[in-house]
Amino acid sequence: MEKKEDPQKVVFTWKMLLLSFSFLIGMTPILIGAFYRNSQRKAIREDQAFTTGTISKFVKTGNGKRRWYDAYADYRVNDRVYTCIGKAKSRLTEAQCNSLIGVRMPVIYEKKDPANAYLLTSTKAFNRFNFDLPDSLGWTAQYFTD
Repeated sequence: MEKKEDPQKVVFTWKMLLLSFSFLIGMTPILIGAFYRNSQRKAIREDQAFTTGTISKFVKTGNGKRRWYDAYADYRVNDRVYTCIGKAKSRLTEAQCNSLIGVRMPVIYEKKDPANAYLLTSTKAFNRFNFDLPDSLGWTAQYFTD
């Protein structure tokens, strides 16, 4: 009696290999983005400076599953104006967004590259740089997420 190979088993192996490879290719941009953001934060931690930014606009955005507002803040370093972005909750009304325009918020940036900056609006944002949210900014929890 001869032993025959099961063709279904080979097809299953190729399907699994193809799925695994597709998953790795699909995850590559996400991993590269995460490494890039971490390297930016590390550069800021090593050579940090603070300034104050003024919120200039809100733009509703999202990634398909979640929605939020990008809060744009303009800040000045060495007589140049830069812009950084923070995240605000998607439940904000237009009136709430308009009331927050012009509000001054802290910005942390890298001294060598002032364009590398983060808008410090929430506990999560402060924790990324090993700082505690000051009591004076406790009100931001109801508006900002990151």
